[in-house]
Amino acid sequence: MVKNRINKSQKNNSIKKRRNSIKKCKNSIKKRKNSIKKRRNSIKKRRKTKKTRKHKIKGGSGNLFQIMGIFFILFAVANGTHYYMTACAGNTCRSPMAEKIIQSLISDPNLVSSFGINVRTPNSSMAPFTEKIASDLCNNNPDCLKRVENHKSQQLDTSLVHNILDNPENTLQIIPMDDKTADGVIDLLQKSGLSLKQLSRITVGINCDVNGVCEHKSANAPDPFYDKGTNMEATSYKKTYDILSDVIENELLKKTPVNQQRWQVSGDNMDITPLHI
Repeated sequence: MVKNRINKSQKNNSIKKRRNSIKKCKNSIKKRKNSIKKRRNSIKKRRKTKKTRKHKIKGGSGNLFQIMGIFFILFAVANGTHYYMTACAGNTCRSPMAEKIIQSLISDPNLVSSFGINVRTPNSSMAPFTEKIASDLCNNNPDCLKRVENHKSQQLDTSLVHNILDNPENTLQIIPMDDKTADGVIDLLQKSGLSLKQLSRITVGINCDVNGVCEHKSANAPDPFYDKGTNMEATSYKKTYDILSDVIENELLKKTPVNQQRWQVSGDNMDITPLHI
């Protein structure tokens, strides 16, 4: 009887040890999985950083980007003015929407313009939903409403870029609506005939530091044009507006350098008007 109890106790201990051993194995596997996951995330981050640093102009001298810092600028120039251009494909939906959002948040609307990289129908008005959003952002300002009404889609105007950069202290930031547009912008600038000095005062992207490394290549705003005529059209425009207003207010205008010249003097306490489409 005593022998049976001892055997039973030994068996229970053996089972207990085995369970503990299995538990340890499981924990070990879990730790290994977490370790692998961390390693993968680390690799992803590294790749992302490398990708960001590759937003350089191709062609010309191999060290052209490093030497001239083409398409990137040193911000907070002493007496110069910082201009903005927004860019999408056709200059009827996203770029005019982004243009009006920025204009509503800075003191001088003349510092902002928009263009397309593949304008198939020049001189087109804004898309109806973009026009409604832009008009709402005007807050009944007659000059603003007139600009909305008079909007005509246009390809990148290099003469406007030349005029901006005539002052050697002026800088220009181009905000593409998506990564494909960003590549198109760089290609157009490369063929624009702008001098290397002028190109060195142009930034393409969002949150670019003084070394010319951009945190974001573009605003990553989806094109609502593809939902035209569907029951999703209004929702798509609202979604694009929400993305752009968030990126512009919290990334483009609030983050370095020097709070983008304090939102061009007076915009840092303004809120974006909520829209109901």
